[in-house]
Amino acid sequence: MESSVGLNWTFVFCAGIFLAQHFTKTTDRVEFAILITLATTATFHQNGLQIAIVTALTTVGIALIGKVHSSLMWLGMVSYSLYLLHVPIGGRVINLARRFADSDTERFMAVGLAMIVSAAAAWAFYRWVEVPSHQVSRRVRMRPVSVEE
Repeated sequence: MESSVGLNWTFVFCAGIFLAQHFTKTTDRVEFAILITLATTATFHQNGLQIAIVTALTTVGIALIGKVHSSLMWLGMVSYSLYLLHVPIGGRVINLARRFADSDTERFMAVGLAMIVSAAAAWAFYRWVEVPSHQVSRRVRMRPVSVEE
């Protein structure tokens, strides 16, 4: 089922959130198993069998191994920036490459280049936009406001 509002991957992202909760001990093993089962079932209905299988195997595999590779930790750290930038940055690289690539190999290399450029842009955005924004938000103190009638 194709979503017109970009929610196609919501349940896959939920599986990642449930995995993070598992690692931080926010959920126990039984809760984790139930949540991953629900996320995988919803992924199957939203994205199909192949994506559901990959989602289940990836999350359960990482949970069983008990640790996450540092490259995946880095990817998680910049994931929001990557989400924001992968289409405008990576898409531009691929569109540019379409004009000059003559073979499937060159087009495949363009996708790899788009991934690298998108990841680099996401890191820069994270470093110079997200981190300072988080620092400023920690300094802002909210105070209760009374509503006067």
